[in-house]
Amino acid sequence: MVLAIALRHAVLSGFRSAEARLWLNWGMTIFAVVYSYRNEPAELAAIRPRHRDFLSGLQAQGHVLLSGPLAPSDGEPGGGGLIIMRAPTESVVAALLDDDPFQVHGLIAARRIARWQPVIGEMGLLSRLNPPEAG
Repeated sequence: MVLAIALRHAVLSGFRSAEARLWLNWGMTIFAVVYSYRNEPAELAAIRPRHRDFLSGLQAQGHVLLSGPLAPSDGEPGGGGLIIMRAPTESVVAALLDDDPFQVHGLIAARRIARWQPVIGEMGLLSRLNPPEAG
């Protein structure tokens, strides 16, 4: 039902909204990106608004599907972030995220990009409707 509503919104908007662009790009591969931040809370807080504006821009372009912080853990005292993206290749994801203000200011200790194949939930349904090429 939710997918039907989203598709209807996409059609009625003339495929101009971010959600509509998602429907236009649904054949692209989905990637999970995990950031591990440096333990620099003051610097992270200072740059965070620009980081979020940057990711919002990528969402408006149809690349970012979901994004949010990960809580700090013993192994990663600075915490991190999870970004679910849609792009044609991993190298495109990397190139897009190279301009992230957190990256530019050296606040990302590690970045992992992995092709992700959702199988359960609404994103899983989209994936089953248009599976990525094997590879």
